[in-house]
Amino acid sequence: MSLPILWWAQQMNQQINEKLEQHVQDLLFRIEILKTRTHDPNRSDEIKQTFEEAIKLEESNDLKRVATWEYVSYLEEQGDCETAIPLAESFFAYIELNGDKSQIADAANMLGRLYYVTENSSKQAQQKFIQANEIYEQLVAENPS
Repeated sequence: MSLPILWWAQQMNQQINEKLEQHVQDLLFRIEILKTRTHDPNRSDEIKQTFEEAIKLEESNDLKRVATWEYVSYLEEQGDCETAIPLAESFFAYIELNGDKSQIADAANMLGRLYYVTENSSKQAQQKFIQANEIYEQLVAENPS
């Protein structure tokens, strides 16, 4: 493939990804609106479906896992840690490969909280808290301010 065609293909791919990321953001905005509709009996189902749609877009197009993080946080807030754990584990595996130290520490901390709540201070929770703490300490050592 010639250089101009390759450049053009990369530009098109970048534009498509930007549009997909914007669509994910639009779905997350819709979820915020749905959260305010406390009188609506279908609200929870719509929130779940919208999160699942956003996550599917992220995963199938290798986008940042913003919706996945938001859904895990939402499930934790709702007390549905059993559903949140597999998503949090998947998110953690993704972040370990693609995130920075701060994101990895935050994901480990969240996973530790979920393990703690569901398994009452299990060894897995302790390991994740230790991992998060070690990373936080590294970050502080690198940048004390």
